[in-house]
Amino acid sequence: MPVDPATVSQASTQSARGGPLKSAAPNARRRRLLVGAVGALPSVYTLASGAQVAAHSAMACWAHEPQTPPVRFTRGSDDWVRSTVYSGDYAGYQAHCVTSPQRPCNTPPLHPDKIDEAGDGTVWIVNSGGPSGYDYRVVAGPNNQVTKVGRTPPAQGLVYVDRDATFATLDPNGRSYLRPVTASCWASALAGRTTQLG
Repeated sequence: MPVDPATVSQASTQSARGGPLKSAAPNARRRRLLVGAVGALPSVYTLASGAQVAAHSAMACWAHEPQTPPVRFTRGSDDWVRSTVYSGDYAGYQAHCVTSPQRPCNTPPLHPDKIDEAGDGTVWIVNSGGPSGYDYRVVAGPNNQVTKVGRTPPAQGLVYVDRDATFATLDPNGRSYLRPVTASCWASALAGRTTQLG
């Protein structure tokens, strides 16, 4: 049945003025709108969420970080993510505690009166003074005494993190997927989350 455009126009005008809503003829404008909508290719449009932007920023930051790490322990601050660590003496060489949390490094759990000795089981990085820098790891105990812990000024140790900022530690212990990052990259990777060394 052919539709008379004049009838459709008249029915649309009447309904706009408060006239009868029912019309014998279908609304041509509405039909064209529906045909246009159905005839178009289905499309989904999305906007990047803040989480996607933050994740992309963190990955880009991780990829562009310098591959050569800075000095592992320092007395001052710099642009790298660092944490304060206890320092001591191991056989005449400077040692830095990389145990997290740091409390057992200075106060042995069973001997609180020995404030100058490292707690048994704490992990220390010792600088032998050689060209390799901080080149060996020591676990404090009866045969490996780290002393002068309470009298040696603390240092700032590099914090090693994974690419997704889900893990942070002072002691990577051979895990090549962990590396130090700059403070700005760390802030980008965390995106408002908090972390504790672990």
